[in-house]
Amino acid sequence: MANKQYQLKNYDFALKEYQRYLFFDQSPNAGLFYVVGECYWNLNDYNQAAEFYDKAFFTSGSDSLHYKSLFRKVDCYIHTGDFGLALGDLLSLNDSLQGNNYYMNQFYCGLCYYGMQDFANAEISFINSIDPAHHEQREEIKRIFANKKSFYRPNSNTAMFMSMFIPGTGQLYSGDIKNAANSLLLTAFLGYLGVRIAVTESIFDAIITIIPWLQRYYQGGYTHAEQDAIQKRVERRSKIFKKIAATIASSK
Repeated sequence: MANKQYQLKNYDFALKEYQRYLFFDQSPNAGLFYVVGECYWNLNDYNQAAEFYDKAFFTSGSDSLHYKSLFRKVDCYIHTGDFGLALGDLLSLNDSLQGNNYYMNQFYCGLCYYGMQDFANAEISFINSIDPAHHEQREEIKRIFANKKSFYRPNSNTAMFMSMFIPGTGQLYSGDIKNAANSLLLTAFLGYLGVRIAVTESIFDAIITIIPWLQRYYQGGYTHAEQDAIQKRVERRSKIFKKIAATIASSK
């Protein structure tokens, strides 16, 4: 019944039946542990999925399910951002892997290093994930990582300080032209309005009517410039990683 529900993708129903089976049958069953992990995975419960993949790994001996379970466990850690835990499991197997399992392990190591912003080790692992016979793809990975400073651009601190000195320039530095223009024009207009009120009315009137708004948009401008830079950097790294993944895939 559980298998049938699993095939129908009724993972919640299947999981309850598998758990009932496990309760009554305490004998280790790597295949069952793995499929329970798959149920949790499809239900987006990555912590529980990792626990059952781990059980499948330790009860499966050295067959294909053994390594498949480990890589699925690593998938769970990557989804939850636990790159260090994933890397620890991967490195423990480095000396015992061969063939496709070795290349898969190296790819996952590269992914973890990339997530941890250790781009030097990420480059090494990604290169090692490609069979030496595919020289062109290996060279392409080297070209992608040739300028590692690009992984840190745009710099969020630079963007923030630029907007502190001249509103809008931080967003312009990050490539956000629309918000750069809005920030510059809005703060310039409020500044002009403040000076005009100070001249035509009084400095006190300018202070109580314009300064609070000017301060609000000025601070908001450089704060948003920092956040925009962070987001742009994430997007940049994502695009680079897609290029890396496509390069590696082309060698398989």
